[in-house]
Amino acid sequence: MVVTRWRLITRRGQDIDLVPGDRVTALGRLCEVDGEPARYQLGDRHHHTEVRLRAVDG
Repeated sequence: MVVTRWRLITRRGQDIDLVPGDRVTALGRLCEVDGEPARYQLGDRHHHTEVRLRAVDG
């Protein structure tokens, strides 16, 4: 089994509606959201969101 992980980072000011266990296609591969998305603030405004993605082959 091969586990590959990526980190998805949104553009400044953009959020993404994902929760743990959601599946998304990234780089042509089906990936699962691994853990809670991290939402970063700058002052009182949303700056960006980071999401860990995981793909399992085999």
